[in-house]
Amino acid sequence: MLSKYNNKFIYGCKFLQTRLNLNPKTFSLCHEAQVGDQILGTISELSVKQYEKALSKLIEENFDKNSPCRRCDKCQKYLFEERQISYVTINTSNYCNSKCIYCQTHFGKKDEGYNPIPLLENFERYRKFFKNCWFDWGGGEPTLNPFFEDCVNWIEKQGYFQRINTNAIEYSKATEAALKEGNASLRVSIDAGTKECFHRMKGHEHYETVWDNIKQYRKVSDKIYIKYNICNYNSDRQEIDVFLDNCKKNNINNVLIDAEVSAYQPEKNAGPFYFTKKEFDAAHYMQIEAQKMGFFVEVSSYAYSVRGEYDKDGRLKLPPKYFDNIDRKIISNNIYAQTFPSIEYMADVIKRQEGEKIIVWGAGKVGKKVIQILRSHGMKIIEIIDSNSSLCGTLIEDIPIMSPDKVLAEKPKCIIILAGSKGKEMLRIINEINFSDATVYWMLHE
Repeated sequence: MLSKYNNKFIYGCKFLQTRLNLNPKTFSLCHEAQVGDQILGTISELSVKQYEKALSKLIEENFDKNSPCRRCDKCQKYLFEERQISYVTINTSNYCNSKCIYCQTHFGKKDEGYNPIPLLENFERYRKFFKNCWFDWGGGEPTLNPFFEDCVNWIEKQGYFQRINTNAIEYSKATEAALKEGNASLRVSIDAGTKECFHRMKGHEHYETVWDNIKQYRKVSDKIYIKYNICNYNSDRQEIDVFLDNCKKNNINNVLIDAEVSAYQPEKNAGPFYFTKKEFDAAHYMQIEAQKMGFFVEVSSYAYSVRGEYDKDGRLKLPPKYFDNIDRKIISNNIYAQTFPSIEYMADVIKRQEGEKIIVWGAGKVGKKVIQILRSHGMKIIEIIDSNSSLCGTLIEDIPIMSPDKVLAEKPKCIIILAGSKGKEMLRIINEINFSDATVYWMLHE
């Protein structure tokens, strides 16, 4: 089907033919931020025939200069030749038993996740995988897929390399076996040094379990990469020192420095994750200290390729100059919002601030969930406000919804919880009226 393009000029990039993403419900070509995920079809219809049909359709679309791919700076005109797939991502589910503060892929249901083996067998039968094809596990937490162990073993038997991105809460015998054979690497985002910061970042208290499992994996392989996503919640130097000490104590060789991607991006950022000068300096501090301690230090391309530089060997370096991407049209008076891994975690924090007045801004799905959980923790909601004037005067659990104008004008010392996706506009208003006596929390999801 694709042979008709041989020796013809087409428009595309290095991902065309060489990459395949197995997503929870779709299969796609790339995850480039410039154009979004290029979905080729539903996972239920994936086969070599359907894959090539979808690719052919995409190639035809790319002859139009207004196609999504043509808007990406990686797209170029080149002479087509058929190639094998060299990189496969396997993300079968959005379910995760961790609630990492920065991650949106933990909203799936337990025991979700299809069996990838029949799909991979179909491609293997037609020799569509390059001999050095790389399989990259993610999600959601991949070890919770009921087919994970069998699939890791199948890939291992074919002789392909696989990288397993896991939170390491569950121990995987198949992963251990693949690591032992030298055909796998393991990547775990720890994002903290102390147990307290770990809980703040991950939303669970399996700190010791995770490190114990990492230690077990390390016994059979040195291809263990411990990752630190830097943001405003874990950028204290003392936290980084403890993290590096933990890596050394557990005989880890490889440290991966990353940034929380929504904080460090080309577009202006209003939070609730921030990458200020402090976070920039923290990344450089971690790199310098880790190298002093003898670690192999890698800078992640996930975030830092935006403004990073490359050394003579082609390795990504941290950006040498700080770039302020805080949206000052919203954060005009330096009033920032904090967030939490879950509403339950936030409720525990608020409960310790006994006596503080609480205002919930947002009467939608998230706001109602916030109110429900705060009340279950024995806290009274003093005020509920919503920018939708038609809701004013109606009740949520016997509490009248009020207009923000009157409530905020009084500027009481309080906690304001921004509930839902419209938090940026709410934060802009709080900054404009210089509501400096408020502690602002932002919950984007239930």
